[in-house]
Amino acid sequence: PKNEAKFLWLHFFDVHEFQEMQPADKTMEPDPHYAAAKNALARNSQSPPDWEQILNRDHGVPPRLATRILPQLIASVSDYDTRIRYVDGELERLHSALPEFCGPEKTRWFVTSDHGEGLLTSGRMGHGRYLHHEQLHVPLIYYAADLEHPGTRVPQLVRLVDLPATIAEAAGAQWPQGKGYSLLGLTGGDASQYPVRLNFAQRRPASTKRLKLGWTEGEVMTIHDADKRYILRTEDP
Repeated sequence: PKNEAKFLWLHFFDVHEFQEMQPADKTMEPDPHYAAAKNALARNSQSPPDWEQILNRDHGVPPRLATRILPQLIASVSDYDTRIRYVDGELERLHSALPEFCGPEKTRWFVTSDHGEGLLTSGRMGHGRYLHHEQLHVPLIYYAADLEHPGTRVPQLVRLVDLPATIAEAAGAQWPQGKGYSLLGLTGGDASQYPVRLNFAQRRPASTKRLKLGWTEGEVMTIHDADKRYILRTEDP
């Protein structure tokens, strides 16, 4: 029934391991700008001279690194962004179909990711092995048709561990104290109920397989705020 409360969780895996995946179908169209650059490089032509600046602007890649491995970098960024565009399209399809199942005016949307991706912003590719900003920084979007402060960008550092408490408040449910803080107050500019000033992250364990791939032994952890990061390693890198 439309008026019955529902909870829908969707996990899109299309962007993960993007370098090893093939497009699911013809709807996964690449960004035309990246496609043009890839085609030009494939013909042994030079890419447009401003590509280093474009990669720096869109992904924070240092120009000196972009220049050195430009063909591989354009291919990787194109594949990554293509899959993000694909997921965006699937979310749009879901949004269009939603009125058939429930009232859109009461629907709460939370869109996020469990990790980011290194695209050479800090000279590293991939995720899981390092704890740089680009591997930890993820989008977190909250949308509801009846938002009091639509279009608000929250300046505070927030954490994914607080997402369950946020969802609970948005649904009108109770959440145990000490198990995270709701972020909803921040959308209206009220930070009084959100005392978090530091964030903690920990690298996944270095298994035997990962050690063979060049991972360091021991644990890697980071404590950081919006400006500074302290990285602790239990073993020398």
